[in-house]
Amino acid sequence: MAEERPPRWGLIKASYQAAWICFLDLRIATAVAILVQFGTEFFVCFGHDPGSSRDTIAGLMCEAIRAIALSPYAILIHRWIILQDESRDYFATALAPRALRFIGVSLLFVLAQVIVDGLSALERFSGWFFLLTLITAVTSLVAVIRLSLVFPIIAVDGSKMPFADSFRITRGSAWWIGWTFLLASAPLIFVAIGFYFAQPRLSGDLAAVPMAAEAVWSAFAYAVTVALASYLYRTRADWARPVAAAGG
Repeated sequence: MAEERPPRWGLIKASYQAAWICFLDLRIATAVAILVQFGTEFFVCFGHDPGSSRDTIAGLMCEAIRAIALSPYAILIHRWIILQDESRDYFATALAPRALRFIGVSLLFVLAQVIVDGLSALERFSGWFFLLTLITAVTSLVAVIRLSLVFPIIAVDGSKMPFADSFRITRGSAWWIGWTFLLASAPLIFVAIGFYFAQPRLSGDLAAVPMAAEAVWSAFAYAVTVALASYLYRTRADWARPVAAAGG
């Protein structure tokens, strides 16, 4: 491995700062992200039939809508951080060829999550499926960490084989990357828990107030996660194993 990695807290701080700048500067993209987060969350809370197959399909559709609508937002953030590309045009970004690849991979991740959730649901039929659930959870966590650079690679047209390159670059650094994402996500998760407990206490029109605030926070949290992935890709030569970094 590289002898010295960049300070973890420095990466996290830079990610929050960049996310905040993009959140304010990318007005249309940010507005789309907030509206999508609010709309899908509103539908999940008030327009579903718990336990039904229709509810499962609706939830899958919401995840797919998020993946599609948020992809141009993520691409703009990735390119701003990695390439210093100051483009703000959400719709032009959505029509670019790289957006189609980005959306396709995003939907692939959604499908993977559905499969993982489906395997986890088997536990209700037999306790023996707990081992399968555990193995699936650990495997999917490692896969997500190892593939964390796929999106910035696609956003900047960095490679024709983003999956292979992400696996190569992150080889030997999974623990370090995982802890970096966890520490960066801690305050975001803490605030999200607050929104979770605030919603049931309000009813009627007031119920939409914490939901709207949560949508704003979710859009910002998404920007932070994207920004951190961008900085990890941008600084890959500083933390990746020498052989992996040389190939990038």
